[in-house]
Amino acid sequence: MDDNTTDKYTLLLSMEQRAPLIMYDTIALILAFVGNSVVLYASIRYNAIKLDKISLIFVQNLAASDLLMGVFFVLPIWSSIVAGRFVLGDFGCFLSAQPPWLPWIMNSLLVLSITAYRLLVATNPFRRVSCLSVRIYCGILWAVGMSVLAIQLGFGSKSEFEGYTGKCVSSIYKDVKTETLFLVYVVICLSLTPLCLVIILNAILGVIAFRTSKCVRARSHYKGLIMVCFLSGLFAISWLPWGISTIAKLAHNPITWKFMRLLSYHFIMLNSIWNPILYTLTNRRFARFVTQICHSKLAEWGNNKSSSATEPQTPQNCGGGEIESNVVVNNSVERQQSNSVV
Repeated sequence: MDDNTTDKYTLLLSMEQRAPLIMYDTIALILAFVGNSVVLYASIRYNAIKLDKISLIFVQNLAASDLLMGVFFVLPIWSSIVAGRFVLGDFGCFLSAQPPWLPWIMNSLLVLSITAYRLLVATNPFRRVSCLSVRIYCGILWAVGMSVLAIQLGFGSKSEFEGYTGKCVSSIYKDVKTETLFLVYVVICLSLTPLCLVIILNAILGVIAFRTSKCVRARSHYKGLIMVCFLSGLFAISWLPWGISTIAKLAHNPITWKFMRLLSYHFIMLNSIWNPILYTLTNRRFARFVTQICHSKLAEWGNNKSSSATEPQTPQNCGGGEIESNVVVNNSVERQQSNSVV
């Protein structure tokens, strides 16, 4: 690369500033890919997440959105922080700047949707929603997210590297006409408004969950409400610094804007990496599935290590077949409960 390219992609952070970010981003990258892949595989292949079918559709779409977040958002920032410069080239800069709005918008709309659905079920338990209508609804949400990318490309958005964050951003912010359109449609309508609604609905769900915990007959709904409360609460916490940084930009405060921009990007990663951990902590069936996978892989690794050090041994059945049989047996007992509202 020539000198201009080198200057353009140089990270404006010292090694002392990058060191904690390297550790944090490495953990975020691993959990974003592994955790959300396990959520999709476990829910589709083994029905290992104990939720009603409607909530499960939202969770699966959210996991897919978080995987895209890992590809287009976490990976470029991690590579820049580790290398001290952007190393993915011009095309990688384009992928880091334009498509990330798709998983961002999908996260906000999906979390708002699952929160509103659980509130609907809590207040009107006899209301029925078909799986087909929810799948069509999720398809519409993905189309809305794609419309943001269409707006960027339609107005000739270019990709520019932010040296103080390690991420490429769209140049649509620098044009007066497109900035106003993007600000109103994307930032206000599809980002800040869902964030505010999630906070309000989450507070209502928290009150309902607290009352439900005191009712013995409604205990089966309690864990499902708690999981959604934590899910929407985590979303609000992870996106709050981004909202503050956006307000700081509108107030034309460059110092606050740059600091909050860097902080907000790493807070947004929380929404992608903690969702699988949240499912593990609040959903017993999924936690059992993850535990079985860990035990199976550790046993297989231990058998391979001992067999390489000693004489050949008869292989033990510690692979995926045992997991599948255990999960199928457990699912047959809880099949009817998974179709009811948790």
